[in-house]
Amino acid sequence: MSSPAGLIFHLMRFSLRDGPGIRTTVFLKGCPLRCAWCHNPEGQSFGPSLMFSEERCRHCGDCALVCPHGLKECEACGRCAEACVAEARQLAGRRMSVAEALAEIGRDAIF
Repeated sequence: MSSPAGLIFHLMRFSLRDGPGIRTTVFLKGCPLRCAWCHNPEGQSFGPSLMFSEERCRHCGDCALVCPHGLKECEACGRCAEACVAEARQLAGRRMSVAEALAEIGRDAIF
């Protein structure tokens, strides 16, 4: 039997929002609600997706060089995100076991 896992699109460290104190917040993918006021639409899909931030992009072309499809017909493999030093491309969604997620969260225990 495999250990429980989930698809996490963001692990926010040192969060000060939504209540008192400092916390680490884990955002999971796969929300079926589709709320009109959703602040995290990248969390709605049930699989990995690519996020792009135009204002961070340096237009260096490193992402296109590593993409097996030339940035067309994206399969959310994450190669372009790994190559992007400006973090303009980011992969939203990585599978983590509960143990892996707890280990990441545990790094912030001092806060």
